[in-house]
Amino acid sequence: MACVMCNGKMEPTALDLERSYKGYTIVIKGVKGYRCADCGEEFYQGEDVERIDTVLAAIAGEAEPEVLTLEEAAKLLRVSSTTLYGLVKQEKLPARRIGREWRFSKNALLEYLKGNKPGLL
Repeated sequence: MACVMCNGKMEPTALDLERSYKGYTIVIKGVKGYRCADCGEEFYQGEDVERIDTVLAAIAGEAEPEVLTLEEAAKLLRVSSTTLYGLVKQEKLPARRIGREWRFSKNALLEYLKGNKPGLL
């Protein structure tokens, strides 16, 4: 992997991730990532950072959105975006197209997982 800043070599390493919370700085050590051997630029693994941000949001009491994008809905159901889109096209899942984007009700998706047939949005 090449560094986006200097095109140097990115080497795998454990990094410290800093986040602010109510005036405090929270440091999470050992997050998987990469550091450029030449300029020191750091790159974190997206999935790990997402999980950390989800935990911190839960601690802060921030609610997850009720309306989800295609990618967020696929992640909630643990399926690919293609699979989710297929379920929508087969009218097995309710969704609303807004412009070129699809939106899903989180509650309707959870009802679907319980075996209930959710109503259309």
